[in-house]
Amino acid sequence: MGVLLVAALLPSLVLAAPAWASSTANEIVYTVDANNDGAYALVLQDLESRKVTTVLPAEPNLAFTYDDPELAPDGLRIALASDYQGSITTPPSGAPGIIVVNRDGSGYRRLTTPPGTTSASPTNSIDISPSWSPDG
Repeated sequence: MGVLLVAALLPSLVLAAPAWASSTANEIVYTVDANNDGAYALVLQDLESRKVTTVLPAEPNLAFTYDDPELAPDGLRIALASDYQGSITTPPSGAPGIIVVNRDGSGYRRLTTPPGTTSASPTNSIDISPSWSPDG
């Protein structure tokens, strides 16, 4: 019975796996599908006030991926894996790469661009799971 309970809880634990915050504030950053339409937004939440701030909005028509967000130790920037190209009007890239944005969504910077599939390189690759060093 206990094993079934753990297995039943596992999907919700995986979906609710935020990157824990800066050392200067009690905040978390995570993705959320508020409308249950498959389009996720990147949000920052203050755990004391419960205030939620949208960092990168959901775009149902383009359905950007925002995966594995990590808040910098100083709380000023967020690193994540994404196919977002810096504008909600620009179509997603072919594969997720590592990007960094400021905590307000400004300052978009792509750090990696994985190679796409070509006849010379038939293997796709993606860049995922960024993390910050302790000094940012």
